Amino acid sequence: MPSWCDWVGISIHLRYSNVTLTGNLLKNGCNRSARSAPRGPEIHQYPLVTTSNHIEVRIGRIHYLSQRLTYSGRVITILSICVSLNRSTSAGIVNPVLIAPHMEITPSILTADFTRLGETLEEAVAAGINWIHMDVMDGNWVVNKTITFGPALIRSVRDRLGPEVTIDCHLMITNAEATWKQYAEAGVDMVIAHIEAVEDFPALISEMRQAGIGIGCVLNPETPSEDVMSLLPELDLVLVMSVVPGKGGQSFMPEVEGKVRAFRTAIDEQESNGGRAVKLMIDGGIKDHNAAMVSEWGIDIAVIGSGLINDRGTIAENLITIQEALG
Repeated sequence: MPSWCDWVGISIHLRYSNVTLTGNLLKNGCNRSARSAPRGPEIHQYPLVTTSNHIEVRIGRIHYLSQRLTYSGRVITILSICVSLNRSTSAGIVNPVLIAPHMEITPSILTADFTRLGETLEEAVAAGINWIHMDVMDGNWVVNKTITFGPALIRSVRDRLGPEVTIDCHLMITNAEATWKQYAEAGVDMVIAHIEAVEDFPALISEMRQAGIGIGCVLNPETPSEDVMSLLPELDLVLVMSVVPGKGGQSFMPEVEGKVRAFRTAIDEQESNGGRAVKLMIDGGIKDHNAAMVSEWGIDIAVIGSGLINDRGTIAENLITIQEALG
């Protein structure tokens, strides 16, 4: 997102007219992923220019634009949204710059060369990535019995990148309830545990909430969304797997679309009623050719491994390709 500016003009094209905006349009703070980012000013505090299906608002200094808006009464589909930044050049000429919202990309480090992992992560951050996804497998829970890494490596990553980058850990392990504290102490911002592997998820949520750690719940492609829906009011993130964890030779599973859209609707309704904001993430087989599709489904964050970290290009080059595909 852009640096601080004098004002931001927002143009929003809606599918319906005569909508009352009641929630927060903007958030302050530079960490786009932070659950604790302070709420910005509510849109009704500023002058609106409205027509039947177009709304504009000019506000003061702001650094973060939410990709989704909260409405009263019903869920509205956003057809397009642009941000116009009033930037002055050295000659004093104002240059409006339009910036479209985009799905956030987080790399999975499993395809990286671990002998130069620190360099790879710094390359990702330099390319504009501020969320790192850590896939933890214990050799027991996943189908192919893979072992990846544990808290010690995560601590090294946190020390290398510092406190500004968001780090989550996706625990594909049998004993998440007994070991999550090790990952929290290693410096992750969020622990994502499998609904299929945790016996008492509400109890796990309670423990992690007391510890001040972000809470995510992940479900496999064959697991019904209903198994997680009741947990939404207490979660910070839902991760929908679009491949089976640990099973080699898989392709992206488009049949998870219905599940993703169900979560998107439920999350939007929860937020519109003043409930907790929940991020919606997808992981498995995401590349430039299908990134726009999952973004349209309503995904906030896509985990990308070999589509981002590979020998065909730098992370910056691959990220540009993905962002161009997003439009």
